[in-house]
Amino acid sequence: VAKSNGTFGSFEHVGLAALVLLLIIFFNRSSNRYLRMSSIVIGLVIGYAVAWCMGLVDFSSVQSYGGFNIPVPFKYGLSFDWSAFIALGLVYLITAIEAYGDITANSLISGEPVEGKTFVKRASGGILADGFNSMLAGAFNSFPNSVFAQNNGMIQLTGVASRYVGYYIAGFLILLGLFPAVGLVFSLMPEPVLGGATLLMFGTVASAGIRIIAAQTIDRKATLVMALSFSLGLSVELVPEILSQLPETVRNIFSSGITTGGVTAILANALIRIKEYAERNRTDLGKGKNNRIEEEQRTVELMIRLYCRYKEGHRTLCPECREMLDYSRARLSRCPFQKDKRTCRLCTIHCYRPDMKRRIRKVMRYAGPRMLWYHPLIALRHLWREYRG
Repeated sequence: VAKSNGTFGSFEHVGLAALVLLLIIFFNRSSNRYLRMSSIVIGLVIGYAVAWCMGLVDFSSVQSYGGFNIPVPFKYGLSFDWSAFIALGLVYLITAIEAYGDITANSLISGEPVEGKTFVKRASGGILADGFNSMLAGAFNSFPNSVFAQNNGMIQLTGVASRYVGYYIAGFLILLGLFPAVGLVFSLMPEPVLGGATLLMFGTVASAGIRIIAAQTIDRKATLVMALSFSLGLSVELVPEILSQLPETVRNIFSSGITTGGVTAILANALIRIKEYAERNRTDLGKGKNNRIEEEQRTVELMIRLYCRYKEGHRTLCPECREMLDYSRARLSRCPFQKDKRTCRLCTIHCYRPDMKRRIRKVMRYAGPRMLWYHPLIALRHLWREYRG
């Protein structure tokens, strides 16, 4: 709307959005927890009031506030269209992927695990609830819904991640949905007011996504998958005309950057094959030729990662293995032998705590023989040094 009437980027619109943004940041930094938790609502209310004083809110366009409305299931009838099934099936697949990513970010910023049985149960339950809610939305004449990533921004800004708060909010939303007047009030909210709030929330969502990516091992395959999915997903969002020559069904499916990027990521991850282990071994052998400590640290890290990945079943290091890795690095960095260090098995100084010694022995018993398969050059080099003493 702002672009069509020439007000896009005007001083009053940018100033109003900046006011809402600064108010949210100000109250979010408050030591009073109630002000901090209400920072977004306070920013929106004050921004709405200022916009009304500026004449940006026009209630005269409202002809009726609708009174009380109870939704009627299948009000517009029920029909079956196989082409719609295929198109919506792909959309549902992508929304499930989006829900998985949002639940991962939600778990990360809420202090919950992002792998293991607890996380799998949490993610599967969230995706099931997402699909069930979309089924209910279709029955009550609405569009399919998906998990809102902005909720993760709300958690980071307010510090509230309790599911019980979500239950109360869901109940309020159901009650408010029975009164069309509530929707009218929000529909009249000026775009600069809403934009100033969502700008911060989307920024926090992006930061959570970066944290998730940064927590993974970024190898050549991951780099290619991310490059393809980001570039294609952003291209259809920034230049939607690129799909103008394609059939309407294809345009409807891939007009969303989430759909395009998600499908690209799935296909790229399944089709791209790179022999990463051989390259890692060559790289590892080329580094630190005169530094035994670095080589020992790398060998121990590879063994811990093998144990955690194939014995414990974690795709990334679990907290226990991360603690063990950090502890082993700290002990090796303080080793008095440094360049003259022998292998840990032949070392005359037993510097590990008893509990850590038991844990690292368990790792070595499992990962030691498997190093010959996954990292043969490093394993053979380690065995040669141990043989030479």
